[in-house]
Amino acid sequence: MKLLAATNRYYLLLATVLFTAGSVFLYYGVRWTLQSEVEERLFQQRDYLRAQVQRTGHLPGTPFEGRMQLSAQPQPEGLRDTLLLEPLENELEPYRQLTFRLPLNGQTQWVSLSKALLETHDVQRLIVLLLVGVLGTLLLGVVGLNRWLTRRLWAPFEQTLHQLRGYDVRQHQVLHLPDAHIEEFAQLNHTLTHLSERVAADYMLLKAFTENAAHETRTPLAIMQAKLEQLLQLPDLPAPAGPWWATCTRPCSGWPACTRG
Repeated sequence: MKLLAATNRYYLLLATVLFTAGSVFLYYGVRWTLQSEVEERLFQQRDYLRAQVQRTGHLPGTPFEGRMQLSAQPQPEGLRDTLLLEPLENELEPYRQLTFRLPLNGQTQWVSLSKALLETHDVQRLIVLLLVGVLGTLLLGVVGLNRWLTRRLWAPFEQTLHQLRGYDVRQHQVLHLPDAHIEEFAQLNHTLTHLSERVAADYMLLKAFTENAAHETRTPLAIMQAKLEQLLQLPDLPAPAGPWWATCTRPCSGWPACTRG
């Protein structure tokens, strides 16, 4: 695997993890923000109704959007999600409902205020889609820009590899690498240039030494070859030369007492 591919793989993996985590965080963050806004409106309506009942003694009309239901039967108080029938579309739609007690005409009534979450869901979906689209475009742009930058920034390194593949010390050539704007690549090219100069110089010295050694040994070898050819041309080879005791056939009692003849 190439270094660029490995690097891009780690960048892409990190970007994917961050993109996924950011999308989930964004979704729940937008959902919590919009739901908090709906709950705040419901609490404001509750306070408004309490103030109107305390002042006038009866409930006003519905001066705000949403639904209001009264019940003399005890109801669980607090916030909850529920589904209510939409009469115009004849479909169940999600609502956020707030139930609280309210003294009215000497009796305790349970008031349920409901606010539709459909518009909130539409806004949430729109915001999430827009932001996910922006993040996705940004991710693709970062990946594409990274690939383009890596190809452009690593171009001097590719040129260096190309010249190294065609380098041959027998041609007595020295590497002439281009100048690079990246400091690390510039140092690499500078080091390789000096290394090629030293290799070429050492090769020249070794070649000169080999040629001189061959020239010096050529004459003795030629003489030895001529002598051998002369010996091979003789009809009878003479007796081997050597010390007299090498050819002595008389029994000897010992080398110090032995005399020839």
